[in-house]
Amino acid sequence: MMKRAIRWIIEADKRGYDALVLLVDQDNYPDRLSEIEDAQIWEGNLFPRALGVPIRTFDSWMLADINAVRKVASVTVNEVKELDRVNKGKEVARAITESLDVALADFYADVARELDVEVVAGKCGRGFSPFLDRLRNLENNMAGAVPQQT
Repeated sequence: MMKRAIRWIIEADKRGYDALVLLVDQDNYPDRLSEIEDAQIWEGNLFPRALGVPIRTFDSWMLADINAVRKVASVTVNEVKELDRVNKGKEVARAITESLDVALADFYADVARELDVEVVAGKCGRGFSPFLDRLRNLENNMAGAVPQQT
């Protein structure tokens, strides 16, 4: 995965993008986190980037702020404990969306608008917290950059 991420960094740079934001689920690949971490700190190209690995899946991040989930779902939803260890985030989210008769992507979009990123960072410390730090650093660095004329 490190080699792929590096190719994406190089390609984004070649295409003239401002930055690369990349998320790759850990799924059942325990080395994925370290491989993406290595690509994040790779100095072969200093192209701006924020790479992250949801532990275990992106779906877990969407379930981390239970208040946001409850607000969007308008039903009682039990809190999922130890999200970094749960490998069934998508199944939990699908069960919620099936009861609401709403598409999973729409549910995630609604939850994302409501969630508190600090709550997610606190509950998903191995995956989301470092990614959030990278996004903030990327934003701060880009805010100081002068836009290029095209």
